[in-house]
Amino acid sequence: MLTYFPTPYPDELWYSVISRYLVRSGVKNSAPVLFELYGQYKIPLELFPSTGPYRIAQKLPVGVIDCKTILLEHTLLPYLTRFFSEDKKAQALDSLMKGSPAESLYFVSNEWQGLQYCPICYREDSQRYGEPYWHREHQISLMPLCPKHKCRLLRYEASHQTIKSKLIPLCSIQCENTDLIVEKWETQLTDILNTFLTLP
Repeated sequence: MLTYFPTPYPDELWYSVISRYLVRSGVKNSAPVLFELYGQYKIPLELFPSTGPYRIAQKLPVGVIDCKTILLEHTLLPYLTRFFSEDKKAQALDSLMKGSPAESLYFVSNEWQGLQYCPICYREDSQRYGEPYWHREHQISLMPLCPKHKCRLLRYEASHQTIKSKLIPLCSIQCENTDLIVEKWETQLTDILNTFLTLP
């Protein structure tokens, strides 16, 4: 049983919550924290819905956060299952809530090249919460802009294998400024992709 675990922020990616747990633990190396949480030195790929939320939810005191909330509000599950039938959606959610893989969700996007963040969100979150965090909506494949601020997202280059074995809290990254020109089509694409995530 974990005696402490960070409360997720709004739209925070589950990987980000785990990364903030590393910061709170005071340990610099990811390995002992990953072993404490998962019993192994590599995590189920937290960028996409996996068995990880179930494993950690089982170690939390009752009422802290439940597995369903984690999956629906802190992973890309609603986005990835947007065009599934109702039965297939329910089956995927049920499998993940029981700690079993949802085979229909296993893929690695060829377009994904690293974690993305918005420099304005970075500053606003730092002022509001005392620290920045990885937003779920910024990690959608091909998402060019921040849906809230309509500025270009910046990328922290990292492979899937790196993410599976290393926790990277956003506060460990120096925030850069961006004043790159935004095209109209990028704004339209951003709105469409974000709608796929946020529709009921």
